[in-house]
Amino acid sequence: MVAKWLFLLPLPVPIMHLSRVWSNHEPRLLDPQLKTLALTTFLTAILFSLGLILA
Repeated sequence: MVAKWLFLLPLPVPIMHLSRVWSNHEPRLLDPQLKTLALTTFLTAILFSLGLILA
């Protein structure tokens, strides 16, 4: 039952990412945020797939 909610585990990371992006005023400082977003997306996809397999 809990397995189907695994994809919500990395949810705080995109929220922190959005706050950093919105508070940023210099475009070149957004480059490090791309790595964070890509890794979070990957982790979310893996956990979602794992939840589907375990459910």
